[in-house]
Amino acid sequence: MMNNFSLLLLSLVTVTGVSATWPSDWGFGGWGFGAWAGRLSPSQERQDEVHDVEILKAVVTSMAEWERSRRDTTRVKRADGSVCYSNVGCFMGSAPFSYLGVLPAPPAEVGTSFHFFSPREPHRARSLSFEEIVVPAADALQDAVVVGPEFVPLQQDQPQQQSVRGRRDNAASDDRSTTTTSSDVAKSTTPSSTISSSSSTEQVVPSSDGSISLTASSLDGSGLLEAALNLGFNASLPTKVIVHGFGSKCSLIWVHEMKSALMAVEDCNVICVDWEPGASLPNYVKAAANTRLVGKQVALLLRKLRTQYGLDPRNVHLIGFSLGAHVAGFAGAETPGLSRITGLDPAGPLFEAQEAEARLDASDAGFVDVIHSNGANLIMGGLGSRQPMGDVDFYPNGGAEQKGCSNLLLGAVSDISFLWSSSEDDLRSLCNHRRAYKFFTDSVSPRCPFPAFPCESYEQFLEGECFNCGSQRQCGNMGYYSDRSPARGPLYLITRDNEPFCAHQFFLRVENTPSPAEPLATHGRFEVILASKELNESFVLTDKDDEVMETGDSLYRLVVAHPLMEELTSAQLVYTAYSGWISSGLSSWTVDKISVTDAFGKSMSFCKKGMILSSGVPLLVPLFPGDCNPPRAPGGLDIAMGPSISINNELPSNASGEELSASNVNRTASPAPERPTENRNKTGIDINISLHLVTTAPTSV
Repeated sequence: MMNNFSLLLLSLVTVTGVSATWPSDWGFGGWGFGAWAGRLSPSQERQDEVHDVEILKAVVTSMAEWERSRRDTTRVKRADGSVCYSNVGCFMGSAPFSYLGVLPAPPAEVGTSFHFFSPREPHRARSLSFEEIVVPAADALQDAVVVGPEFVPLQQDQPQQQSVRGRRDNAASDDRSTTTTSSDVAKSTTPSSTISSSSSTEQVVPSSDGSISLTASSLDGSGLLEAALNLGFNASLPTKVIVHGFGSKCSLIWVHEMKSALMAVEDCNVICVDWEPGASLPNYVKAAANTRLVGKQVALLLRKLRTQYGLDPRNVHLIGFSLGAHVAGFAGAETPGLSRITGLDPAGPLFEAQEAEARLDASDAGFVDVIHSNGANLIMGGLGSRQPMGDVDFYPNGGAEQKGCSNLLLGAVSDISFLWSSSEDDLRSLCNHRRAYKFFTDSVSPRCPFPAFPCESYEQFLEGECFNCGSQRQCGNMGYYSDRSPARGPLYLITRDNEPFCAHQFFLRVENTPSPAEPLATHGRFEVILASKELNESFVLTDKDDEVMETGDSLYRLVVAHPLMEELTSAQLVYTAYSGWISSGLSSWTVDKISVTDAFGKSMSFCKKGMILSSGVPLLVPLFPGDCNPPRAPGGLDIAMGPSISINNELPSNASGEELSASNVNRTASPAPERPTENRNKTGIDINISLHLVTTAPTSV
């Protein structure tokens, strides 16, 4: 079965001018809580990860060689080099790119191609090479590599294009001279402001299998428009552009999961930018340098689509993973009016801490959102960047390590021999890095939100200091719908450790009963099982089985529950005393209150003074809207806050019968940020959830 699947992947690699059909039985039609990957088996998803150790080894080795090269040349002043390619332009090695020491490879070596998907044929890729899309101009530059500061490019008919916000390209000069100095092209990669094309009478004729082979001449003038109609490309629809990173390609499963998710929620065009030859192993530094060229090629594609199709850049969304995020940044900097760029864990090595012109930056599009999932240093196994690069930067689980990833690699990359001696099963090297695109794909489902919160630090967020989204707090929604949220700047959240990664985030608190005399302490474990109408889920509030708990203190934790965990009805409190040689816990423990607050400020709670928890025996309590206050009953009388969970709503026998008063409960929830609506969902919801079973029968208050 595995071999057949590998053969299937090989068959998906497209050839220029040839269409390819993506299997309709990959489960992309399923719709649920980020279940695009869930419809595939784990072994199928792991096909994307078979070369992860090789990729990490290549990055570590390349960076080590690059560092040695920099040390060897620190005392030697080198002239900045430059390179010019036909139909693309010139790339200078001067600042802000001088630190790289490498210029982009020739376009033929990078081998960029574009795979088009349309609503009419969402599973069929129409593939075009860059050369087939960009028509050579009559005065195009010839391929040349000239080293030295005195380099003067060949004559051009048009002035240099002015880049977005004055970045990367110099401002267009009023002097329409046909020559330019080297300083004029220091940040320029554009040979002219327009791409000339000649008329063509060649017809575009579909082949017998329905595919279309496009040549450069067939893309001239009306030929391009006719080809576009045959491709099903609709310029009036939103266009999503996906760009992969180092050691990757468009035929991988994650690309098609993302593509299918996007096309399931709205009619849109999807283009995947495949630059596999230019991003291939083992030279990461060379691939990093090639991002400039691929970014320029994407910008030229968008310009061609605008001039020939009428594509509005305000309707274009670039989505780049790892090195692909910086490709998107370079493309956006040369595409005036570009609507949005999403950076999925932008590559950190060679980009972090560099000038804005040399990486993805918030000025590259009207809105730039970034998901950081592996922002640790490379020596700690990090391939992403922690540096803010967007209008809004999301740091799920802190942005460095992700739940569910083994993280055995952290701290071990400093010893490169460890990489070569470890098995692939032990080192899911890119698990943290890959989570960024998995989070984004999950987020496309309107039923899979990722609420995120502004905070000074992730540590403060975990303490609950920045939870929740009240009326005075602007929160965000990580992923596809982040542009609909008002929050900007760094935002934090926690996720589940497996599919679906989206979750209901709750701040869970249990208050221990105060001691009337000397404080008491016990050693043990405390667990809360929350229940809704659909399922229940358990959460441990202690870090270890012999946690010290004291009277009058609180146990609290920010927890993540399955997205189906809505409308909480009850909770089970489980105290388990520790039994050890040195210390042992008390046989019972008492608490006064449990409260659960969701991300939107809605609280559910239950208060009863002195609820007794026998070790190992769950205590079942109801949850009511609002935040109750534990009463101080005169004479030590226990007061139950709210009716029993029993069906007839009778008060428990040991309660005083006092009704819950308005002073004890805050029933007003804070206004919640707008949730993504489901009116863009074009499919049904298919959910399969396993319920949590409790083997010990709980007691009730």
